[in-house]
Amino acid sequence: MVELPDALITGLVHVSSLMDDFYSFEPARRQLIGRRSRKRFSIGDQVSVFVARVDAFKRQVDFALALASEAPRKRDRSKGSLWKAKL
Repeated sequence: MVELPDALITGLVHVSSLMDDFYSFEPARRQLIGRRSRKRFSIGDQVSVFVARVDAFKRQVDFALALASEAPRKRDRSKGSLWKAKL
């Protein structure tokens, strides 16, 4: 679950969109941990995301994590723009 507090939007970053590693969920720590990189994502982490898909009928927003190399150059808030979000 991702929250964009400035825009009052919540959405989802699906685990399958995390292409840099294979992530598994550690229930005791409530963390996603990368098998190879050991990168960790915890509840409350701040991340940069962009809008990957919007389903207006279902009122759902899918986000994807933004890697530094994928950062869009535009400054507007259209599809593909970066947002600061909280997990």
